[in-house]
Amino acid sequence: MIETNSLIEQGFFTKLKAALSPINVPVFIGYVPNELLSNQYVEFTVVSQTDDSNMNAAYSEAIVTVKIYTRGLPINDGQSINSIAAKVYEALMPNNLSTITLNGKAAVVTMTSDINQSINLSQDEIFINRFITFTLKSIFNN
Repeated sequence: MIETNSLIEQGFFTKLKAALSPINVPVFIGYVPNELLSNQYVEFTVVSQTDDSNMNAAYSEAIVTVKIYTRGLPINDGQSINSIAAKVYEALMPNNLSTITLNGKAAVVTMTSDINQSINLSQDEIFINRFITFTLKSIFNN
């Protein structure tokens, strides 16, 4: 069995960066730099992996959460977060039979949940965050 976190991170990063760079949305893996000045950005993490092997091959499943953060001054109408989410879906799951190639093998991508969260920290700033969780199935580990 091989370590797949780095494969998943590289596969997601490549797809998300290609989709979001044209609209100037930075993408980060697992952390966000303290000096970030952008009002919108995406960060993702591999949340968990489980073994799904059988007698003939080693497979696993992984859960990845893509977190979209936006800040509006003085208002945040939610348009940018929806545009970014559309690009995320377009990159990772353009249809219901989507796959992502990891180590030369296709893993099936499905959406598990999509949660919106609005936060008002002050009268001047409104944050809208969106957390989209994807499940990758049939990750070939041999």
